[in-house]
Amino acid sequence: MTQTLVIERNIPLPRRVAPELQDGVRRTIEALEVGESFALPHGIRSPYSRVSNANVRLAPRRFSIRKVNREFRIWRTA
Repeated sequence: MTQTLVIERNIPLPRRVAPELQDGVRRTIEALEVGESFALPHGIRSPYSRVSNANVRLAPRRFSIRKVNREFRIWRTA
């Protein structure tokens, strides 16, 4: 069965999250100690990519992300 995509008009484009908030997330990820976690603010783009990038950029530190009660939470696991 083929799903039909619908083209729509007049759907407002959401505002981007402020750059300072994006930088705050990066600094918070870098500051985590093993076993600590924090909830991402609503509106942060690409939360899974952020964790994947942090795992590469900050190796050997490791981070995990899960959706808990409608919010994303990031843990430092190693």
